[in-house]
Amino acid sequence: MDQLFTLNKVDVPEALISNEIIQLKQQMVQQFGGGQQIDLSMLPDDMFKEKAERRAALGVIVSELVKAEEMTPDEEQVRARVDEIASTYEQPREVVDYYYSKPELLSSVEAVVLEDQVTELVLSKAKVKEEAVSYEEAVKPDPEPGSEA
Repeated sequence: MDQLFTLNKVDVPEALISNEIIQLKQQMVQQFGGGQQIDLSMLPDDMFKEKAERRAALGVIVSELVKAEEMTPDEEQVRARVDEIASTYEQPREVVDYYYSKPELLSSVEAVVLEDQVTELVLSKAKVKEEAVSYEEAVKPDPEPGSEA
């Protein structure tokens, strides 16, 4: 996805970026604040802006790919994913029925499957260039976006 983002510059509406900032703030509060009531406005938008811009841009790029390729979630993969989720429960059949009776739950699984399909499509069309690097260079973490390396 890094290359997809890097190679496809898109103008992203501020509203999408703002929505992503809100989602990132909510995720952070859930991750670190638990069930406490925390005012999201206390967290500065700048702290999330770069990541939000990236996520929003990738969302636009992926959406355009889905539209251009006329992609829809593969029903067999959706069923396999629901079965996989259900297999962790005592009554898997009931869980499967529950997912298929709740459109919002099923659509979240379909979104994950569609995302996997987009990733497979991008990888199938990618050109790989092999490059010899030292072990130290290979295991060195990627720099954070926007930081000087």
